[in-house]
Amino acid sequence: MKITVDLWIKIACFAFILALAYFAGSHLKVDTPAMDQESVIASLERDAENLNRTLPEIVSEGIRLDATEAGPGNSFTYIYTVIDDQAAKEMFGNEKNIQALTAQLKNRVCVMMQDYKKNKTTVNYLFKNDLSKIISKIIVDPKEC
Repeated sequence: MKITVDLWIKIACFAFILALAYFAGSHLKVDTPAMDQESVIASLERDAENLNRTLPEIVSEGIRLDATEAGPGNSFTYIYTVIDDQAAKEMFGNEKNIQALTAQLKNRVCVMMQDYKKNKTTVNYLFKNDLSKIISKIIVDPKEC
C-alpha cells in the first residue's frame, strides 16, 4: 500500500477531527477565560482518562490511536501506531512529509483547538511503528500559533 503526502494529510486531518469532536463535546467551551494551571491539568487528566476508555481505535487506514496522556505539566499527548511498516517508512522517512504533517498539526491546534492555545497547552503527537518503536514525535507549542 502506497501512502502519498496527500493521503497522510487526510489521515492526520481525520485523527484531529476525531480529537476535536471529542473535546468540543466534552470540555471545551467557546469564549471561556483561560483556566488556572491546576484546573487545566485536572481537565487534561480527565480528558485523557475519558478518551482512553474508547481506545484503541483505528482512526484512518493504517493508523491507530492507541492512547492519550496528560502531562507532564500542561501538555497532552496523542499516541498513534502506524500499522503498516512500508507506510511508516514512506511517511516518516522523508523530511518533506514530516514538515507537511507538522504544519497540518500546528494548524489544527492553532485554529481548531482554541482552548489548547488559550491555556498554553503543548500538544504532542507520538507516532510508533507496529513494533512500538518511536518513528516520530511532533510537538505543537501554542506560543507558535
